[in-house]
Amino acid sequence: MVPAPDIGYTRTLLPAPTQGTALLTSRDRRQHKLFVALVLLSLLLHLLLAVFVEYWSGSGPPATATTQPPLEVDLRQIPVRPRELDLPPPPTETTRTRPAKRLAPDDRQVERERAPVGTTPEEGQPNRPAETVTRPAPAKSGVPAATGPPSPTRPGTLPAPPPAVSREQLLASSSQAARNVAAEQVREWRQKLREEVERGEAIWLDTEKDLLVSFFKRFRDGIYLVWHYPQAAAARGEDGICLLKITINRAGIVEDVQIIDSSGSPLLDEAAVAAVHNATRYYGYLPAAYPGATLTIFAFFQYQLGGKGFIYGAD
Repeated sequence: MVPAPDIGYTRTLLPAPTQGTALLTSRDRRQHKLFVALVLLSLLLHLLLAVFVEYWSGSGPPATATTQPPLEVDLRQIPVRPRELDLPPPPTETTRTRPAKRLAPDDRQVERERAPVGTTPEEGQPNRPAETVTRPAPAKSGVPAATGPPSPTRPGTLPAPPPAVSREQLLASSSQAARNVAAEQVREWRQKLREEVERGEAIWLDTEKDLLVSFFKRFRDGIYLVWHYPQAAAARGEDGICLLKITINRAGIVEDVQIIDSSGSPLLDEAAVAAVHNATRYYGYLPAAYPGATLTIFAFFQYQLGGKGFIYGAD
């Protein structure tokens, strides 16, 4: 007879655990414990590192307030110094019992001085004022004091000459006179040469500075380097002003020099003309903005005794 199958539940049969399975389970437990220990050790190291960094970065643990030892004060009484009022009284002088030693052989008594007896003014007569004695003031060193009226000049004697004028005063007066003459001469020649200047055929020195300022500076500086006062004319006391008409081409070479007005001395006129020619190497080219082929200049050359010469135009 066959037994009927059990339909209510199914029982599953598992294999019995072997020895290898039990060993694997204990190994897993040991690894788990080791992992937990490593994690705790890592956290501890991180905590120590954070504390170390915070300490060495300057924050560190708060410094504990150090208490200073208390100061001990010793109170002492200041000694009182004796004042002037507290000084002991001076010792009393004792009376002399023995007379002092005599220095002179005899005792002498000095006579009492008396004022002289004067006469008293009578009643009704005013007192005379005291006469004041005036003494002459002491004379200055080297000059005797005048004691009386000046003595009259004798007939036939010449009057005293006027005071001598110094050389500086003569030079100052002569320079002022020369300036006045120069100003008058500039006015006259400016009127005479107005038409020629207005036509553009010539210009005065130091005009049209916008185009020729650098050229006029080289022209003036070059002439001052080679222009000298003739010694022969200076020895004879010759001075004056001469007016020159100077023509220069675009290369800065002097083409012509004319004496428009003489200074009155041929030596001074020739020295001025020679200075214009000798200074040609300093002039340089005319500026490119100047339109003309040549430049004609009117310039005054002034000689002054005791000083240097001057070059100027009409302005």
